[in-house]
Amino acid sequence: MNGIYFLTNKPFLKLIISIGIFFLLSACGGGGGDSDTQSDELPLELGLDGPGDTGGYFPLEVGNLWVFRGTSSSSSGSFDYHNTISINKTKNIDGFDALVLEETNSYGEGVFESYIFKDLNGIANLGSSNEGALGVQISKYWEGRFPLVVGESFVQLDRTGLNLGEDLDGDNINDSFDIRSVVKVIGFTDNKEVPVGTFNNVVHIRRNLNLDFILSSEPDLISATAQEDSYFAADIGFLERSLSITIDGVTENFLEQLAAYLVNGQSAGLNQVANAVIADQVDLEEEIYYLFDVFPETDQTVSMAGLTGNADLIPLLPGHCKQDYTIRPDTYPEDCQITSTSNRVIFAVSGLESSEYVLSIAKTPNVPFPKNEGLSNGPRLIEQNIPTVGEVGPRGISYYYSTGLLYGNHLVSISGLNADADLRVYSDETYSTELGCTLNLPGDIDNSPEDCIVENVNKIYFRVQSGELNVDGASYIILVR
Repeated sequence: MNGIYFLTNKPFLKLIISIGIFFLLSACGGGGGDSDTQSDELPLELGLDGPGDTGGYFPLEVGNLWVFRGTSSSSSGSFDYHNTISINKTKNIDGFDALVLEETNSYGEGVFESYIFKDLNGIANLGSSNEGALGVQISKYWEGRFPLVVGESFVQLDRTGLNLGEDLDGDNINDSFDIRSVVKVIGFTDNKEVPVGTFNNVVHIRRNLNLDFILSSEPDLISATAQEDSYFAADIGFLERSLSITIDGVTENFLEQLAAYLVNGQSAGLNQVANAVIADQVDLEEEIYYLFDVFPETDQTVSMAGLTGNADLIPLLPGHCKQDYTIRPDTYPEDCQITSTSNRVIFAVSGLESSEYVLSIAKTPNVPFPKNEGLSNGPRLIEQNIPTVGEVGPRGISYYYSTGLLYGNHLVSISGLNADADLRVYSDETYSTELGCTLNLPGDIDNSPEDCIVENVNKIYFRVQSGELNVDGASYIILVR
């Protein structure tokens, strides 16, 4: 059995990376002496007096978040991904209020949580969302120690005979492993550049991890090594981490760099949207990041409408869509349904230069059997700039209007559809004279648009019709801007 098997076996690779994930945002060193003279890991004892985080390199507080761009590369190719680290709550563990650090896509391998406690002597790992054999055995250790002293290191983990919780060799017996990890402060550096900016007086910390896997069916050990280099800026925290994993001569590399953050009230790279609706233009070189405030534990739909070019909507927090709708042949959706576990939602937009769009967020329509909302002689009023839930019954028509607009050009869009529906826009309340659209992006049924820009008007009348083949009707988000 060789390293190629280990790196191409996805569950096993995720297991290896998850060991690295335990060290997360707070992998720091110092204060432990010379690791060459230590054979055991530093005992974990919390609540004692100590020097504290004097440089402010680890701002671990509820409400802080970091957005990263990541790249994974190996001999088989490479791929790009995003990851966010956020602190949304605390969790009581053994009488301590541990911070819950949630990653949406750590090292490109999905959601992961760590439970971290910071005191005057360092940062401790008290557990993780991995409740299996591995998670139980690799917890209760120092992530790092204060103060940060260049050249000092300590043994972070030194454990043997652990149950891997996996049967890698197929003999119906769980295999085991030994682990040893040493953390060292390499030094301080200036002009550290990441996508969100350039930083000085950055601390560089390295962790070297050795793993020996003992397979029950084979006499020889399979050895793995990992080196993780992390960089932290004062009052900002995590800037970059790179991880290199080598198993039996086969290597895979990961790099994550800070693209946006919100730390202790200061932010960079994030467009914080207060009114839930924006109009913007994508930049060819840079992704644009948006943060929406929402109610936690609610279903939301984020929609991108009114495109004049090609742009992609990328969910970052949470890191995936429960359901998405892609009208045009893009990699990412232009409508995304999510369930927010916190009071924040983050999305990125990328695409062709000068692609213009409107981005909105609203509660996902929860309509088990849609009805027609308005009559031609009694249409429903839609306020400008406020995403509104709409619905139309099977093969039915719902009527809407928006008046009191500033005279000029306006966008009408329906998005977040749970089924097919078509939009038509008219000049007056008789719904007899259809307006032409300077932007007409058709839906799935006919040439009727789902985004329509009309020119030189101060009032708009429009209707939504359910698709002919849809027996249940449709729900959607309406936006007039």
